[in-house]
Amino acid sequence: MDASKLRKFVNRHVRWLRWAMQMNHWQVDLCVEPIDKPKTCATFTADPKYQQIALTFDPAKIDTEEDALKVLRHEMIHGLLAEFNLLYDAMERVAPRDEMTLLDTIYHHSLERSVVSIERMLDSGLGLSGMAFIQRAKKVSKNYDPVADNDQDEKDESTNEQNK
Repeated sequence: MDASKLRKFVNRHVRWLRWAMQMNHWQVDLCVEPIDKPKTCATFTADPKYQQIALTFDPAKIDTEEDALKVLRHEMIHGLLAEFNLLYDAMERVAPRDEMTLLDTIYHHSLERSVVSIERMLDSGLGLSGMAFIQRAKKVSKNYDPVADNDQDEKDESTNEQNK
């Protein structure tokens, strides 16, 4: 997917995902650039103490807007679970180095399985896959104004062009 198109798409939809997940107080920073890991199309890092999220998307590994939205929602679900990073930090401080390898594997496996379980709940259990999740967020938002939404899209696009 074209990098500028991907950036615009993610910026337009991340605010609705933040609202739907009640993460409006989190700062989300977006980077669109190649990721060295062959099977990784996006990365997520979070600092729960300062409620900041950094998302990186590899445009060469995301083909469609549907794919982009699926990846964005997956990464934002990681944000819902970011408080567990504090547990991981504590484990790193107290666990012996030889035990940390096993704990790291268990932690990341459990975290990823939790994200996938939430995705399945949203997709199959509630029928909120893809754009249905965004549309539901807009519908239930008391502050949703389609005119303002379009204005914000234009502002996002202008800001993105300036930040290049």
